[in-house]
This record gives sequence, C-alpha cells and structure tokens, in this order.
Amino acid sequence: MSDGTAFYSIAMNAEGVTTFSFFQLAISSGVITNGGTSYVNPTNAQSTYSNFYATAISAQGSPAGVVTIGAAIKSSDPVTGSVMVSPPTNVDTVVTLYGLGTTLGTYTLQAGQSSGNFSFHVNSADAIPQSDVEASLRKILPEYGEKK
Repeated sequence: MSDGTAFYSIAMNAEGVTTFSFFQLAISSGVITNGGTSYVNPTNAQSTYSNFYATAISAQGSPAGVVTIGAAIKSSDPVTGSVMVSPPTNVDTVVTLYGLGTTLGTYTLQAGQSSGNFSFHVNSADAIPQSDVEASLRKILPEYGEKK
C-alpha cells in the first residue's frame, strides 16, 4: 500500500476472570476496519456489553470468565496501542497481533495491573491482503463468523 499502511488482525484475551471488569483494546497507529468483535462468556451472567469505535473496542461482563476482543486493523509500522482492565483482574490479559499466517507479536498485561501500552514492529510483507481480512478473523475469533 502506497501510504505505508497494511492490514493485520489483533486480539485481546483473558481467561478465568473472576472480577466484574471493563476491558478496552485501543489502537493509536491506525484504525479498526471491520467494526471489531467481542466475545464475553460470563460464568454467572447478570449483564454484558460491548462498544466499538474507530480506534477502540471495549467489553464488560459479570464476572466475565472469558473475554476476547478482536479486530482487523489498518496500521503503519509500528502497530501501537493500549490495553486497559478496570478494575484489574486476577488473570493476565494477552494482546496478540497476527499477520498472514503468523503471530507478529504478543504483549501481556499482568494480573493486577490496570493498563499498559504495546508496540509491535511489522513489515508489510507479513500483512493480510484486504480480501483475506474476514477469513483471518474467523481463525482467531470463531464467534466472529457466527455474527451477521
């Protein structure tokens, strides 16, 4: 792409969450191109919700059990952003950046921490072709394929 941007998939995952927490994955180097998706599997559902913005996705569940947030993004190098969990959870929250058939980087927000920043250096040769973005999301977020 002539402007130096390329497509990637990014996901944030926390498993075994026992707190009622707010999760947010924000991109500062580009935009979310597919509206994003989230999956909250509460252990004892009282309420869940998700919000989607041009540069951020947030979700909350009570207590969440498993939280996965993901999106296709269009970004230049490096892919930068932040993750927030409030209040902090009892488990690590992992952010993973994917390219075409490969993991390009991971960042772990340790249990008990509320926020952190990530930066992944990327090469457009590892980017996902725009025509394959939706299929790449189905691989990392199976529930994405169920929503229409």
